[in-house]
Amino acid sequence: MFRAVHGNRVEALLAALIESLPPADPFAAQTIIVGSHLVSRWLVRELAIARGIAAGLELVTFDRFLEATWAGDAEGRALLRPIDRSQLAAAIASVLADDELVASLPAVAAYLAAAPAPGDRAGPRRVQLAEHVAMLAWNYALSRPDWMPALLGGHVPEEIAADPSARWQAALIGAAISRAGIDEHGERKLCAPVPILPWARRRAGLRAPSLPRPIAMFGVSYLQRSQLEALTDLGTTTDVTVYLLDPCAELWDDVSGRAKAAETKVDPLPLALWGRAVRDTLGALVERTSGDLEDAFVETEPRDVREALLADVLHRKLPEATIDAAAGIRVLACPDPRREIEIVAAEIRTRLDADPTLHARDIGVWLATSQERYLAQAPAAFEAVGVPWHLIDAPLDDRGRIGEAVLALLELPTGPMSRRDLLRVMTHPAVLAAHPHVDAQDWVRWTDKLG
Repeated sequence: MFRAVHGNRVEALLAALIESLPPADPFAAQTIIVGSHLVSRWLVRELAIARGIAAGLELVTFDRFLEATWAGDAEGRALLRPIDRSQLAAAIASVLADDELVASLPAVAAYLAAAPAPGDRAGPRRVQLAEHVAMLAWNYALSRPDWMPALLGGHVPEEIAADPSARWQAALIGAAISRAGIDEHGERKLCAPVPILPWARRRAGLRAPSLPRPIAMFGVSYLQRSQLEALTDLGTTTDVTVYLLDPCAELWDDVSGRAKAAETKVDPLPLALWGRAVRDTLGALVERTSGDLEDAFVETEPRDVREALLADVLHRKLPEATIDAAAGIRVLACPDPRREIEIVAAEIRTRLDADPTLHARDIGVWLATSQERYLAQAPAAFEAVGVPWHLIDAPLDDRGRIGEAVLALLELPTGPMSRRDLLRVMTHPAVLAAHPHVDAQDWVRWTDKLG
């Protein structure tokens, strides 16, 4: 059975998810597909608070779930070879190093030959082009899975036959998939990017997978076409529920386009400008679940301009009254990322000082772009004003406090185990936070006794 629950607040969707979950069972984990690693971290915390324990859960991203479900059983492993995006890029880069194949693609050959650097002049361009074509192929697999059978065979889909770049893209993708289809034992398997594994499984003549426990998908606001097809396929043998963030309570599959909305004022501008992906997903869910769509909407009295805007979108109406725009949303122009982080840190410190019930864990800072530039600035800016911080969904290295503590602990057994090494672990903020009854001076005095 395939069903969906849609609502405007993640808290309401969480309540619906918790109500549907079976009792925690460490020997039969409940699988929940999450929209991102950030959603996964938040969901584990909230489930632990609500249920008292977060055991018996398996939280996976959609790609990992597809690979484990459609290619992870004995039949799938024998016939299928899934390939992720980085592996696809590496396979395309290998193909681009084949001079004979590149010579048959004049546009590609001209691009690689135009590299200005000495030595392996085409090297950087080969890597860049491989990454770009892999990204295109991955997006095709997500949004146009009907194109992929042709592309995997090195042929151009009919709909883009007139595109001059389609021929060399198809040739590169087809050659890369052909090479990647040979496993470490020299046996050829049906190779396919992860998003189209359901198609590959059918192509190999295998039956649809059947899972022993229900599946939930949480923390998404829209689904790509290949994801919808995979969930629909799985819904024929397994109970599948999608918890979808939806800003509008109506089934608004007749939302006007950008220009028409601006002229006729039919819908709130956010719906007309940015609502198409959610609208299309809802329309597909209504069709594929046979109308099995449940509501989980929450309505509150608007307190500021942001909440008033959300209320208008929720009821699909234009603004009726003016609310003080000074509350709810602030836009600050800053000269550089460092100053942006400093202002955010100062604002968080002010709010923490003004509200004793507010904790640092209740505040999130979203880095919308240029993540690396901001990550280099954030630790010093937050520490300067005494704001505890932790990076989520970032590489594990010494920029994250938890990651820093873990790395220090892992390095301890292989080092000289000196007093300095011990204190580095014992006085780390993440370790002290786990033992609030012990302060850093206690650890220092303890190591003094050890000599």
